[in-house]
Amino acid sequence: VILYLTFGRFGIVSIMRMKRKEKQLKARASELEAKKIILEEEIKKILSDKKEIERLARKKLSMVKRGEKIIIIKEVK
Repeated sequence: VILYLTFGRFGIVSIMRMKRKEKQLKARASELEAKKIILEEEIKKILSDKKEIERLARKKLSMVKRGEKIIIIKEVK
């Protein structure tokens, strides 16, 4: 009985392991919540600023305005 209460499925060791895992999961959830808030603020900034949208379109999508020319400079090794 003592061994079961200590090492069994719902024994002291198992409960301690579950509590440690719960603490880790709560810490991870807090980290993710903080990251979510930062990303939401970044989205608001991007959607409310036309210059930021243009900057990202040029950088990430290689977009150009009408009449602009792209100049590609190749490195010589």
